[in-house]
Amino acid sequence: MNRTHTNTKPVAPLKSFAQRQFEPVMWPENNELTGAAIKFIGPSLGKSPRKPAIERREPDYQPVSSSKHTDKVRYYNAEKGFGKIGEAGLFFHVSAVVDGNASFIREGVTVAYEESVDRRGRPCAVDVQLVEVSR
Repeated sequence: MNRTHTNTKPVAPLKSFAQRQFEPVMWPENNELTGAAIKFIGPSLGKSPRKPAIERREPDYQPVSSSKHTDKVRYYNAEKGFGKIGEAGLFFHVSAVVDGNASFIREGVTVAYEESVDRRGRPCAVDVQLVEVSR
């Protein structure tokens, strides 16, 4: 006896994990995509809102410790953010400038600094502090 099922529905092929992972999941209330459907988008590439930086017209001078050396900036490359201090040409990086005065550093300004050694063992200036801006 040959039995045929007349009300058989076609069976959908099984989906792989990767296919199920990105199926859109909708919130019933407002038809928004959620979860796995949007996780592949990744983090936002836009900038988060920040308070605008205060443009200072004058540097913020702080008292200088007597243990610091004082000399003039002989060379400074603002694009690359490094320079040389004094006749010896002691290297310093803009990240070593304290008190938020990095924008006032240029050739000819007087700075106070402490001598140190960088991670490669070369002498460098740290805690660079603006003493006087020549006009």
